[in-house]
Amino acid sequence: MTPRTRSFSLLLALCISACSQAKRAPVPTDCSVLDAYELHPNGSFNGTWFASADATHLPDGGVSTASANSEMIDPPLCGLTQALVFASSGSHDWGSLAGNYVVPNFGSTPESDKNASGYEGLSFWARSLYDRSLALSLGDDTVVELPENAASCEPQYLDDAGTLNPAFYFPPESGLPAADGCGNSFVTQLLTSDRWEFYTIPFTAFTQIAQDPRVRPNGINRAAVLAISMRAPKDSIVETWFANFAWYRAKAP
Repeated sequence: MTPRTRSFSLLLALCISACSQAKRAPVPTDCSVLDAYELHPNGSFNGTWFASADATHLPDGGVSTASANSEMIDPPLCGLTQALVFASSGSHDWGSLAGNYVVPNFGSTPESDKNASGYEGLSFWARSLYDRSLALSLGDDTVVELPENAASCEPQYLDDAGTLNPAFYFPPESGLPAADGCGNSFVTQLLTSDRWEFYTIPFTAFTQIAQDPRVRPNGINRAAVLAISMRAPKDSIVETWFANFAWYRAKAP
């Protein structure tokens, strides 16, 4: 290697290091973005979640894992101190998922947790260890069969590249489910970065699979939003933080 080549290589390495450090530099969170909205936090969605992985057998004898746990936010995020952390790794079959059901016949479930009438959509804060693509879905009373059946027929939303792709909504071996079966959630793609961002996703952004026999022509039933879930594609290393799931609407001018 010539001195000129060594100098260029050193300069390139320093540039890459500086650029990487600049990209990862902390970005102050702008809490003023909340001023434009009325928020109704969803106590159920901010509660305990389940998680599942595809049970890939790994070379070390273990299996793929997924978790959805509550963690402290330090320092606090616009007054918020608790986050849901969806983490998974080692899944090489269909991937991993996490979710939460608002069980409609539980007397302790506030009506406002499942009734989003009068609101525009779902809001939350999120950030990821890496830039991440997830399939985020909601289920209403036409989608969810509780408590056991729903997880057995959840569709696969993302292809191997993490792209929302209707061709992958159902595993090829399963075919389309029966017209009275569960599933066919309302789904949208969520892209997160390594810094906290505030998301407002209108209900109209959540869509169903057109070729499925269970399509609600008027969109999700906002009076009965009973489930939320997120799915990561296979071969993903996931660590995504969420805070304060809430129904939102714009404040009147």
